[in-house]
Amino acid sequence: MRFLYSACIVSYLLNDWRGVDIERATEYILMCTRYDGGITQEPMQESHGGSYFCALASLALMNKLDALEDRRMTLEWGLRRQVGGFQGRVNKPADVCYSFWVGSGIEILGGHQFVDLEEAARFVLECQHAIGGLGKFKGSLPGMKTR
Repeated sequence: MRFLYSACIVSYLLNDWRGVDIERATEYILMCTRYDGGITQEPMQESHGGSYFCALASLALMNKLDALEDRRMTLEWGLRRQVGGFQGRVNKPADVCYSFWVGSGIEILGGHQFVDLEEAARFVLECQHAIGGLGKFKGSLPGMKTR
């Protein structure tokens, strides 16, 4: 999904879609849309926040958001990922990066008014460090690998 998004953003910026088969790309994204409303990297995998953004942004860039079979369910998947901050997958802890990935997907779908912005901001600010930057989650240091 990341590579498709990369191709779409380059095509959009260059205003040249000859390198992207928009119909097949849209079909692929729809094949990656899951029963829970989330979107996967490849068909039949687990819904993931990064794929959610890349797929929705690709559809928006290709002017194909209306192809989503259940836009409301897809929006709800993103909204259900807010647990203070946003989780990238079901039953995982909130992670700063998904404040962007999932939050941006929600924005693309026009659902920003349903996000608890105070909670999201509180989570991100709790992940700031005196040495600078943001950690993955509260208590992690920026740039350090965490489990």
